[in-house]
Amino acid sequence: MPDRLEITYKIDSKVNLNFDMRKAMRRAGRYMVSSTQRKITKTPFTPIAPLTQELRAGSKGRPLRDTGALMSSITFRVNGESVIIGTNRRGARINNYGGTITAKNKSGCLWIPASREVKLYLQSQGGSIARLLRLYRNGGYSLFRAGNAFFVRKKGKGNEKIMLFILKKSIKIPARNFFYISDDDDKVLRRMLHVIERNDGSGQTDPEG
Repeated sequence: MPDRLEITYKIDSKVNLNFDMRKAMRRAGRYMVSSTQRKITKTPFTPIAPLTQELRAGSKGRPLRDTGALMSSITFRVNGESVIIGTNRRGARINNYGGTITAKNKSGCLWIPASREVKLYLQSQGGSIARLLRLYRNGGYSLFRAGNAFFVRKKGKGNEKIMLFILKKSIKIPARNFFYISDDDDKVLRRMLHVIERNDGSGQTDPEG
């Protein structure tokens, strides 16, 4: 299912408005973008797992704020008599609702970098695990799995093994709900618009649906 999240506010076309409707709707859209961004920065979300914090480049310890890409992805558009706030950011949906990510590759495992250095090395290879492992193999390393971890070791006596990846069948993502209309939002929007309908755009609460 696409990661698209949307909130739609629709105004009553039968109401005799004494203001510029589209101008008011654009104002409402800008307000909801700002309000959603504030929810990301102010809400006391479930803390980030220690390994995830280690792998992050940006705002350590602050869920949903690693690079700022999620916040900057929140936009609005006016469509007829509705104002729609949304984001297409990958992962936005499962971060909002929570859920389980399950491995769908041949190995049956999610390959999670064991350190920030490994993550950066993987990124330098276009995110290709196969390419990264090939570089190690061509560089004189032996590759092996031990339990739920994948290691490499430079061939030769006495060389220590280096853990590259932690292998998991699945990982659970806690819900960090940032995409919703609060009571305060509702009051503000109702002052801006004559609201008759609110639709969260999801149709369900299952993030994997």
